[in-house]
Amino acid sequence: MKHLKIIDGLRAWLALWVIIAHVMLGAGYTSESTGLRRVLQQGHLAVGVFMIISGFVIFMLLQKREENYRQFITRRFFRLFPAYGVFLIAAVATIDLKLWAVTAGPAYLANQIPFYQSATAEYWQTLPWNLPLHLSMLQGLLPDSLLGPYAQQAYLPPAWSISLEWQFYLVAPLIFLAVTTARSWGRLLLAFVVILLIYAGHHYTWSLSFLPFNVDHFAVGIISCFVYEKIKPWCGEKINRDIMFPTALVLAISLYLFALRQHSFIPLCGWLLFFALLLENSASISSRLHLLFTNPPAQFIGRISYSVYLSHWTVMILMQATIVKFIPPLEQRTHFLVLLVLTLLGTVGVSALSYRFIETPAMRWGKRLARQSHG
Repeated sequence: MKHLKIIDGLRAWLALWVIIAHVMLGAGYTSESTGLRRVLQQGHLAVGVFMIISGFVIFMLLQKREENYRQFITRRFFRLFPAYGVFLIAAVATIDLKLWAVTAGPAYLANQIPFYQSATAEYWQTLPWNLPLHLSMLQGLLPDSLLGPYAQQAYLPPAWSISLEWQFYLVAPLIFLAVTTARSWGRLLLAFVVILLIYAGHHYTWSLSFLPFNVDHFAVGIISCFVYEKIKPWCGEKINRDIMFPTALVLAISLYLFALRQHSFIPLCGWLLFFALLLENSASISSRLHLLFTNPPAQFIGRISYSVYLSHWTVMILMQATIVKFIPPLEQRTHFLVLLVLTLLGTVGVSALSYRFIETPAMRWGKRLARQSHG
């Protein structure tokens, strides 16, 4: 499926965005800024696009692959958990190292000391029950009021979105069944429930990674999947002009301005542009933008992007501790650039090894067990 190759490239750029956001935080850029720098600091916006991609890809797989619920969950578990479990444990080992780095680091890191002192104390205090909860990937089901202010992102900050992803996998086949078999009134009822959940998610507090209050991005991906299947063949046959991407660009800008430039709309606007590229005729001028996603470096990073997303936090801590220990105090911008380069290089190396020796064998095991359960 050609479009999945392009999506791998998009994953690479999103992973880079998340790394930049965390390195900016690691270098002490914690105050509110403006313009592009402010957008880059909000790595959760990239995660929002990751969720849209998940809804899109999972529902395409459900449409094209015949398997029962047990087979689906088995494959998805082995896709998520092995690398997640390894990097979660690795992150636990660096908890105190992060606190040391900000404490012994330059003055511009001092404003982070109170946070990491409080968070580190809570991490160790709640470890006996919070770590097993994280290993279940279901920590997002419990409210923040019960877990504590730092618990959802304890140990490994990206873990909150992994919990969301796992919750989505658990219900995705059921949602797919409801959408594809229900009558019109049933689909309208399902859409009404989704709207209520989106409203509740914006007005009530439960958990950062509680799926029922985070259905909006997944819903966009699911809708995009059905739209793609319906109109992609028609676009290829009927449209020979460069129309999809320019139209989407106008719509995305209009939506962003209509939303009063709220950054929470950036994932939707970004996906709208990318989705237009998926639909665009291969002979169009806009299709040349595919090179941003299909070039070899983007494809390589996209292929290992799951490990990139999971490992970069721990790699960043190790690199920052090295900078603080062995390099004389640097000016803040230089600290950021050195930390970014070292984190990128280290993360790519670690992720390539993880993909080969953890992710790939685990996916094989998942497929094998899924086939056995079918038999």
